Amino acid sequence: MARLFPEQLTHIYLPFDLPGNMSRLLRHVKPQRLLIIEVELWPNLLAQCKKRQIPVYLLNARLTNDSCLRYSKWPKLVQPMLSALSHVAAQDQRDADNYRTLGVSAERISISGNIKFALRQSNTLLAQREQLATQLNTDDRPTLLAASTHASEESELIQALKVLATQYPALLLVLVPRHPQRFSEVEALCRQSGLNWQAFSSGQSVDNATQILLVDALGQLQALYGLCNMAFVGGSITDRGGHNPLEAALFGKPVMMGPHRENNLQICEIMAAQGALVASPTPRYR
Repeated sequence: MARLFPEQLTHIYLPFDLPGNMSRLLRHVKPQRLLIIEVELWPNLLAQCKKRQIPVYLLNARLTNDSCLRYSKWPKLVQPMLSALSHVAAQDQRDADNYRTLGVSAERISISGNIKFALRQSNTLLAQREQLATQLNTDDRPTLLAASTHASEESELIQALKVLATQYPALLLVLVPRHPQRFSEVEALCRQSGLNWQAFSSGQSVDNATQILLVDALGQLQALYGLCNMAFVGGSITDRGGHNPLEAALFGKPVMMGPHRENNLQICEIMAAQGALVASPTPRYR
């Protein structure tokens, strides 16, 4: 977005979703319309937009069956919130049906497809991949990238590495935690593992004896997909709905995921049908 609108884009964080906060925000920004991506619905923000007759569009909207069931238990909160939506552009039929179930009228819903499929390799991304390839020096090693991992997933992956290392002693596990505030926590797991590890932030090439590379820096994940042999996409062992596996597919890399993939159900189904994704155990689609 910054490249498309270099002189027009301003970035700010939303305040806490309290009526006074949202009222002051809208008075200051004076938006002509509000575009929301996927699922970030805040009751007071939407109520203030409705009060000021600011159109609100929910784009690339998704709503799992579990979330739909939870929302249906709070109609006095959810119904006013959804009534503020001018239009819902759903990812697929499941999402459209769930919004209709919660009371969004059919004329305010369309199925636009998933904009995540518009992902492309940019020259900037390819240049970053080449820079990382030179820096990390992992070309001659089998590499498993564990992307966007959550608590408990890193420990399971480290245990799996110990088993796999007996058959593939050169295997490198690249750990990329989802949230930067967990870097120190995952570093402690690496230290306790008894395996050789190093931090990406050290800036050093990966030693041949290194078994775990902890990526304790932001903005590296997409390019790292271009260097691995196989990727595990996190949020899928722990119950977080699974993150987007398309970034791995962009580089033609096979993907492994756990049973929780409902946040990107359509993408996962398409990739699985093409033999690009394997998951175990049997998923609990919701």
